[in-house]
Amino acid sequence: MTNSELFELLTSKSGGFSLPVLITLTDGKTELNYVNARNNIVFNGKTYKAEVFQFSANADVLGFFGGGTLEIARTIDVVSLLEQNDTITIKINGVLYNGEVVELYGYTSRYCKAVFAKSTVKITMEKDDRLSMTFPATVFTAANNQGNA
Repeated sequence: MTNSELFELLTSKSGGFSLPVLITLTDGKTELNYVNARNNIVFNGKTYKAEVFQFSANADVLGFFGGGTLEIARTIDVVSLLEQNDTITIKINGVLYNGEVVELYGYTSRYCKAVFAKSTVKITMEKDDRLSMTFPATVFTAANNQGNA
């Protein structure tokens, strides 16, 4: 099964089943790994804890991950990670298909908004077309960047 076929199954709005998804929420120091399955799964040397969550992806936009929505149980770990950081990274690492984990690449979002409900946290991920670009702290003007002004 190709990555595009898996992505179609993962994002299918119709049908009677969904594939278990392996996700990571991280702030660079703390890493929370979850799978929406009945049992914990070890993948690439990391244990993914069984947790209740739902992930739905938006369609790709010009080849970039189009964002999506992650609704996860409101655990103390998730709440602490969100409350203690301005930014977190959410990675969709793979899906469990026929008893094996199929790794997915390029499904990462650093730009999201979290809304807390009574028993869940709904995280809306924006499309990430900025990739790994960083921007300088200095604002360029005609005075400090005469070559391009």
